[in-house]
Amino acid sequence: MAPKRSRSRSASASVAAPPEGADDLPGPSTAPPPPPSRAPAFYDSSDDSEEHEYLPMGREYVLGSDDESGPELDLDEPPSTARTRKQAALGSSAFEWRRQENIPKKIEFSAQPGVNVAALHRESTPFEIFSHFVTPKLLDQLVRQTNEYFRESRPSSPSRSWCNTSRGELCAYFGLRLLMLMQPTPSVESYFEDPLCSVQAFHQTMSLKRFLILTDNLHAVDNSEEHPAHDRLWKLRPVLQVLARQFSTVYTPPQGLTVDECMWRFRRDGDVLGVKAFRLCVRDGSTPGYTSAFGIYAGEAEGDLPSPGRVVVDLMAAAGLFDKGYELFTDLWYTSPALFRLLQGRLTNAVGTVRSDRKNMPSNLKTRGEVAFCSTPTGLLCLQWRAKTMLSTVHDSGISADKSRPKAVSDYIVGMHRVRRGDPLARSCPPVRESVSWYKRVLFYLLNLATVNAFCVHRALGGRMTRFQFRTHLICDLIGRNEPPKYSGYSEDSEEEDQHFRTVLDYYRRCRICDLQGKSKMTRSRCYRCGVPLCKPECFREWHSHWYYV
Repeated sequence: MAPKRSRSRSASASVAAPPEGADDLPGPSTAPPPPPSRAPAFYDSSDDSEEHEYLPMGREYVLGSDDESGPELDLDEPPSTARTRKQAALGSSAFEWRRQENIPKKIEFSAQPGVNVAALHRESTPFEIFSHFVTPKLLDQLVRQTNEYFRESRPSSPSRSWCNTSRGELCAYFGLRLLMLMQPTPSVESYFEDPLCSVQAFHQTMSLKRFLILTDNLHAVDNSEEHPAHDRLWKLRPVLQVLARQFSTVYTPPQGLTVDECMWRFRRDGDVLGVKAFRLCVRDGSTPGYTSAFGIYAGEAEGDLPSPGRVVVDLMAAAGLFDKGYELFTDLWYTSPALFRLLQGRLTNAVGTVRSDRKNMPSNLKTRGEVAFCSTPTGLLCLQWRAKTMLSTVHDSGISADKSRPKAVSDYIVGMHRVRRGDPLARSCPPVRESVSWYKRVLFYLLNLATVNAFCVHRALGGRMTRFQFRTHLICDLIGRNEPPKYSGYSEDSEEEDQHFRTVLDYYRRCRICDLQGKSKMTRSRCYRCGVPLCKPECFREWHSHWYYV
């Protein structure tokens, strides 16, 4: 059994201040994971005593083992001999199954669902809502690190000329990324060059070369700084932290929740690879599919695979939704008696399908076409109907109103169907067909996830746009904020030159000023407004000071 921690423990074990490493990468998390030497967590809530509270140790809302050198323990592993003796001394088993009707101990819902940003209202534009997830501060971080990354790895080839990007240009870039998701084509070049598949918004916003250069240099962190070796998502850490905070604070979800997982697959060198992600989603109300917390599994740590139950606990803790009477639906990959017992201890209702061979499941629950059930004194129901086995802390064995199936089964089917019927783009990986690093693919997925959440907030505020209309308006707002790149070599104090600035062509042309002077000089630079090729700042100033007015 996990040790009990009293309030006299140090501040590092308090819920209000999660310890460093509360988000180990193998589990769904958003903060840097703990060092590999941290002992794994073990969950147990078999004792209802009110003398102590279960407090975090090593991760938020996760109980740590006293034995730092002991083996990995999870929800389905048997406790050690010492813990078994301690449990026997505390009282009867937590899973004393009996063939009696369940008496649910449903916990009253105490949260106040709704939008928590006073500045947002029914008439707020899609971009205004989206900006509360992808914040200006986050965009500035991406702009700063993207510019810095190119300066650190600046090539000597003139074909890779660069000018600093800006917040407006990055907004337009993300807008094009969202448009690519709505109109998939075989390749990125097709959006710019294919006469059948090209989209006017792409080549009117930026050139293909500029789009690809932005993709190559897109960065969120400084590579020259030291980063924890065990943090496999350090390249996305600032993005993960900002989105996790905004997802959990901008909107308080209604009572019904579920845990959803998806695999973002992509190909590299002929091999099919993928990144697994977990989401804590709203399953009912006007915002099904809203993500309150998310996590990314980035590989095993020290050979220890986290238990599925730990995924649920970490997501609920990250969203701050424990002890408020939420009702969580899980599928058989997560559900176990130990997890549901833990959720009961954290004042959270739970319903889910379960494998019959899970640890602590009743062994004599058999049925042939009819309902069989048993329960525990703590209000946990185990029900078997046909080939489906379920656990619930809020149901008894009663039949639904249409008398076709037990109510627990009926509620589960309806609840899971609503969230999976939500925005399909939130479950799939955006089509990124060009060769880019995996962490950039994850960044594009998170951008799409923020768009789905923004639409859910729009509906929660009483907005009437459809999903397609909302995305279309958001893309137009993002592209409309484009700021064409400005090259050095002109004075920003000049009113005339504020309207004329240098941009990069995809091909070489003869410089107009050099040609007038009898010189042969090829360049890829031109004036954005005039469309005249000008090779250097001196030619740019010469053209706009004299020849432009002739």
